[in-house]
Amino acid sequence: MTTESASASPASRLLINGTVHSTTEPYAESMLVKDGLVAWVGDEDTARRSSEDSPETQDLDRALVAPAFIGWVDSPVLDGAEPVDSRPALDEALSQGCGAVRLGLRISRETFLGLSVNTEQGEQSFDRYDAPGIVEQLLRQVLSEAQEHPLPVFPHLRVTDMGGIDLEDPRSSSFLTELVQMMRILDDASGAPLALAVSTEDLFAGRSAEQAEEILLEIRRTASGAERQLILDAADASGAAASGERAAALAEAVVSSHQRLREEKMTPSPATPTVLAGFDAENRETWEQLLNTGVHVIFRTAGHLATALSVGLPSSAAPAQGRNPWELISEHVHHDQDPVSARAGFNAQVRGAYRSLVAGADGGSMGGQLNPGSAATYGVWEVDSLAVQTPDSRTAAWSTDVRARTPLLPYLDGESFPTLVQTVVDGTVLYRRDAE
Repeated sequence: MTTESASASPASRLLINGTVHSTTEPYAESMLVKDGLVAWVGDEDTARRSSEDSPETQDLDRALVAPAFIGWVDSPVLDGAEPVDSRPALDEALSQGCGAVRLGLRISRETFLGLSVNTEQGEQSFDRYDAPGIVEQLLRQVLSEAQEHPLPVFPHLRVTDMGGIDLEDPRSSSFLTELVQMMRILDDASGAPLALAVSTEDLFAGRSAEQAEEILLEIRRTASGAERQLILDAADASGAAASGERAAALAEAVVSSHQRLREEKMTPSPATPTVLAGFDAENRETWEQLLNTGVHVIFRTAGHLATALSVGLPSSAAPAQGRNPWELISEHVHHDQDPVSARAGFNAQVRGAYRSLVAGADGGSMGGQLNPGSAATYGVWEVDSLAVQTPDSRTAAWSTDVRARTPLLPYLDGESFPTLVQTVVDGTVLYRRDAE
């Protein structure tokens, strides 16, 4: 495995003898990359005629070129007394075919408030008024190091122990305001506006539904007023998605808080939608409840993606750190209760994930497609076979009528997955599998 640094001016490159996953040219076998953008997709002869110079030629050897995935990396801010370096995890994301990463930095509310922090020498107490400054310095270092990585990084701050918030306690209620102020200060180090993430399990634990809804409303109100994207992580401590009664209660709280925000004219901007992560529901009515709330749902594990999409809810997916992205697509394709087509599963992890996780930056246009004028951010994958794969194996086709203009994807049997050859971001090769 080789991870490479970005160059200032990526060379023009002509990719030939492969399959390019493009919605404008579904049967393209060649792609021309110039100035970090897709200049042409189609047949090789036309691509050569379209180029005014003599680009570097890359023989794909029948490999698949597909838009890059979005990675999701969770990392603590502190390891003992030392700030954590997230760059090795970003290298790993490149090796999984990711062209951008949502980086979640975890820090406890108690550390921010200065109640205590653990160090290698034992427990050290911060002064209440100095603690935010110390946390700010730590975060600035971690964020600055992440921005040195050539992979585009879109960070969010995951504050744990939010269950301790008491809206009647002045210190608790002012915590959210102080947190947002610190995030504004750190935007220059993060390279993109910091988003905020909280665990809904923290908010609901030991509280009545009414109390949890009030705290959720205050958090949503604070994030919206500060124009910060909010991620509501519904998964439990083991990573299992919220479902059943937990999912129903959370959906009701989201709907209720949305109605209050509308009354106050403080609903989030469509550019920074609230994202509900680690959420799943077997009941179609639960998905329908969320439809008009402006909330996006992102699946971290296999769930009822087909139902969410059929309802019309903005839905996407991002696998856990270190997993081959095709594995989660395969799990959705072969879901026992709610299978989807390979195309729907793929789009959820590409265009859907860009739309939800890179919102507020340039996610609406920066990735998820390989069409002329789009960013040349893609992965090159070795595949055994290509197909148009539907949820019903009886109708899965190894090829399709060209008039359908459906781009081909790897046939996923649930056991073997494509192997990454290269990851390219804005025309620059950032990862290259070592020659065997």
